[in-house]
Amino acid sequence: MAFDTVLPQLIGGSFLVYNGKIYAPVKVSEEMTGHKFRGFATTRKGPTHQLTGTLTSLGLKADGLRSWP
Repeated sequence: MAFDTVLPQLIGGSFLVYNGKIYAPVKVSEEMTGHKFRGFATTRKGPTHQLTGTLTSLGLKADGLRSWP
């Protein structure tokens, strides 16, 4: 399914596209016509950043202002 082209008849439909790990749900819109399904199933997760602990180690308060001694 990932290598199939999105046709105008498929607009409004929902499909599951395998991204190498899971089946990702894809809802077809008009702008997707002519493209491959694989372009709409993301294969990577975005980075997650954790700020707890780093604020205090840098001497910053929660509002972003540095606490001066």
